[in-house]
Amino acid sequence: FERSNFYTADQEANIDWGGFGTAPMFVGEHPRWGCCYQNLNLGEVYLAADRHGQIDTLFRKFSYTARQIAQQWGEAKVSKEVRQALDQNQPTRKFTVLHAVYPRTDRDPGKRDSRNLPWASIYCELDHEHLLEEGGYRDFPYNVSRYFVMPGELFGRGLGMMALPDVKELQVRVGDTTRAGQLRMAPPVILPNDMFAGTP
Repeated sequence: FERSNFYTADQEANIDWGGFGTAPMFVGEHPRWGCCYQNLNLGEVYLAADRHGQIDTLFRKFSYTARQIAQQWGEAKVSKEVRQALDQNQPTRKFTVLHAVYPRTDRDPGKRDSRNLPWASIYCELDHEHLLEEGGYRDFPYNVSRYFVMPGELFGRGLGMMALPDVKELQVRVGDTTRAGQLRMAPPVILPNDMFAGTP
């Protein structure tokens, strides 16, 4: 369980859960450890819910280097732009990748292949509209914890958001105090036009 990165991802998710109110976590496969937990950047995530208010759709837009894309899907499946970056010795050049997971409504339950599983999974290079992988999941692979959800809202509200008005007011007060101190130490001075500071 330690090798799955669960404890690190869970600690980061708890911070996001309390501060921002929403903590998405991805549970994926790892070639050596079996599974791997990954805490996600909330700014990369777009959510949708079913009629019960449960999150069942997640779109994630993130950046991968050319090397990471080739490691994940193999050079044979990447776009020509990624292949060019690798050929030109630019493995750290970044590309935008989209991962979309949503309920699959056009599947055949009698088939057991990945394209007929309950949840569809699509990976593509967003900049070049190049499909990297089309598959699926038996269960929703994202765990989206929400602290406090108002009716009709998708993203939760955390303690940090509740304290946001007070934080903004405190920032204004600190700014005013800083400016007042600067004016006291170096106040504006009125001088005749033919004088300059430092002359008697």
